[in-house]
Amino acid sequence: MSLHFRSVATTIPPDKPAVDATRLALNDLALANAVPRTATTRLQIVLDELVSNILRHGFAHNPDIAGLIKVLMSVDGETFKMQIRDPAPQFDPTQARYAVDEERPSIGGRGLDMVHALIDTATHQWIDNTNLTIVTKKINRLTTEDPTMIPGLTIDEERGNGAVTVHLRGRIDSGNASQLTEHLKGLAKGGYAEMTLDMAGLEYLTSAGFRTMLVATDAAEEAGGGLALCNLSEEVRELFDLCGLSSAFRIS
Repeated sequence: MSLHFRSVATTIPPDKPAVDATRLALNDLALANAVPRTATTRLQIVLDELVSNILRHGFAHNPDIAGLIKVLMSVDGETFKMQIRDPAPQFDPTQARYAVDEERPSIGGRGLDMVHALIDTATHQWIDNTNLTIVTKKINRLTTEDPTMIPGLTIDEERGNGAVTVHLRGRIDSGNASQLTEHLKGLAKGGYAEMTLDMAGLEYLTSAGFRTMLVATDAAEEAGGGLALCNLSEEVRELFDLCGLSSAFRIS
């Protein structure tokens, strides 16, 4: 990784744990340029969605692909730019693929729609067998540094009489969503089919987090219970709206 005041470049092997270094690099760049916390949070979501999409649909389906995902992020005046190059099969993420609501909605396509809602511009090119995706977002620079990195996921519980309240703090993204999924499924199978997810301490979630909640809802209902969400912040509730999933859950 090379770090400069105005830009940062990283390379990512085709595995999810490697994305963490790029999350930290984005945070360092944001701190160095006094990018507000809200803008940094949204850029972290965009990074997670775009890179996870490449890993999940590009490399995972084509294990013989050789190469790295290259990410260049920069701040120029009031504009944040993210350039992502990858050798996976040609795919244009700038085209929205909104999933139609059903009785149990699918998460497919909603992550990209959320990306479109959180940025200002997006372009894609196929050059020398390489995808090049560029997104930009206007930012309001601060005069002083602001701590921007959202901590990882913390889970606390209150159990009793077949019900459990799960307190979530931090963030849910591609790096921790599968762990949370298995945890919630285990609660349902272990006799705690009535689940409430308290999101008072949750800063943000990506489509991986929405997928977790859809799976957990199915698991709870199959066990004779259900899943409810409470204490969503205004920012988190907006993400549900952007994904078109607010009506898919019991939210109080």
